Amino acid sequence: MNFKISRRASFYIYLSALLMLFLFLVIDLIMAIYFPIGVAKQLGAGERVSHYYSFFTTQSNYLVAIYFAMVLYYSHFKRILPIFQVRLAVTVYITITMIIFWVGLFNQVQDIDKYDVYHWINTMILHLVMPIIMIINFVMTSGKERIAIKKWHQNYLWLIGLYPAIYSIVILIRGHLRYLDSKPEDTWYPYFFFNIDQPYGWLIATAAIIIIFGLVFGLQYFYISINNLMFDRNQKQRKRLETYYAKTLAKLRNRPIKKNKS
Repeated sequence: MNFKISRRASFYIYLSALLMLFLFLVIDLIMAIYFPIGVAKQLGAGERVSHYYSFFTTQSNYLVAIYFAMVLYYSHFKRILPIFQVRLAVTVYITITMIIFWVGLFNQVQDIDKYDVYHWINTMILHLVMPIIMIINFVMTSGKERIAIKKWHQNYLWLIGLYPAIYSIVILIRGHLRYLDSKPEDTWYPYFFFNIDQPYGWLIATAAIIIIFGLVFGLQYFYISINNLMFDRNQKQRKRLETYYAKTLAKLRNRPIKKNKS
């Protein structure tokens, strides 16, 4: 049995998610400026903003908010969803946020024992709740078309990897400039594995970038496989329905006509 949500209900679900995420991101920015924790306390207000937006977590959650806004626009005015490539890209980015944090960064978070209730809620929303919502959204909207995996790399594989590549380059340059300016060491790079100015820094950063791009490329094929499985399932269900209706129609056509007795 398929569970389908009406277009109107879907619109209000996306609208609610967008409003809640937007409100949370605004509050989170205000908290980062006026009530910093950890290394951010060493920075001025302007640098706190720069520090806040240097995190891939922050940027990827903003991309989710932008995606939800696109969904509302396209579904209301054009009656369609954003193209598959956009949905896949945002899902890949936010999944990387979740995986890297919970697998590699959770135990590295500075001053984690000093987190108050708000910052624990913040961590759960940005690194778990929003990724799960986006992944569920991708799965529920998949299966509209079959994606040719063998041809994907020719057009979109590297294109989706462009944003993480630009992010990595900017973060490395920004961090090294902060190092040259003798800024507080803990504020050079948003993530320890990007710190090329530490011992074996280039080796660690290179290994990290290889892992990150392994995720960027691997997750694309993983989610494409899910999409194609959903497509195949939908096609099988459609064929079963067509067969059922064809048999029913044939029975109706072959049913003898009863004559009324006069």
